[in-house]
Amino acid sequence: MNNQFKILWIEDNDDWYKAASRKVIEFIESHSLSTNCVERKKTGKNLNLDSLKSNNYDLILMDYKLPKGSPNGDKIIENIRKNLILTDILFYSSQYDEMIESFREMVPEIDGVYLSKRDRSLFLEKVDRLISKIVQRSEDIVNLRGMVLEATSDFEEQAEKLLTKLYDSAKERKKQILDSILDKKILQHNQKEIKQKVADFEDGKLNVSIANNDFLGMYNRLTIFAEYAKTTNNKEAKNILNYYMSKLGYFRNKLGHVKNGDVVKVAGKEYTINQDFHRMMRKNINELEEGFQNKINFLLNDGI
Repeated sequence: MNNQFKILWIEDNDDWYKAASRKVIEFIESHSLSTNCVERKKTGKNLNLDSLKSNNYDLILMDYKLPKGSPNGDKIIENIRKNLILTDILFYSSQYDEMIESFREMVPEIDGVYLSKRDRSLFLEKVDRLISKIVQRSEDIVNLRGMVLEATSDFEEQAEKLLTKLYDSAKERKKQILDSILDKKILQHNQKEIKQKVADFEDGKLNVSIANNDFLGMYNRLTIFAEYAKTTNNKEAKNILNYYMSKLGYFRNKLGHVKNGDVVKVAGKEYTINQDFHRMMRKNINELEEGFQNKINFLLNDGI
């Protein structure tokens, strides 16, 4: 799940889907999860089981009675479970009693399958409870560490590529500014450490070391961005270091040995590792995914 909640929704009625999906997206957003992962299909015919496995859906919503030519829900779920796909599934139908009877006949009983009438209010109430249950099930410290480490890795890769792009695109005078920042803000403060890491570093040129993760970590790369932004009077980018650290960087360094219920102190503020903390971290990562790129793009657009 990480910071995305992925739904596969099989529904052929456009109006019903449009009205119900708005509320489902609100439910997902209330947990500070990304809502761009609701995939809709109009039929269950030729449902690709390999795709179901690889997409790791958190929830499947399915109209039990699909259009003619498409198998009913009981046949679909039997096929899904035979292939060891254990995603929670909510079936719904205006022919609720018929649906109930079909599932009663299934032996053995299938776990993780829920049923609802095709009544929007009842359906949405069940979806809301299911999403909350699935999210809560995922909120342990191991998953939290995994989510934070994955996000950190993604942002580090972005920063490396964007700094390379900035340097490669800059005119000579701007390159000199970047080299000067590297020298004054990083080299002079870390000479001993850098010489140990980069034996072949000689001329202090940023392009020699920009892709070397041992030499330039995330903090150093963002320092270069922030200092360079000051020379362009770019208000959007000059706080990029503090922005990243306050949303993710400081927290990453504190999650190594904590467990649920512990209190950690981050940047002078105390946080309890609980459901609210999980939700806050998902929100921070979602905001970073949009804001981080935007801040750097401002710099790339007017700083070259």
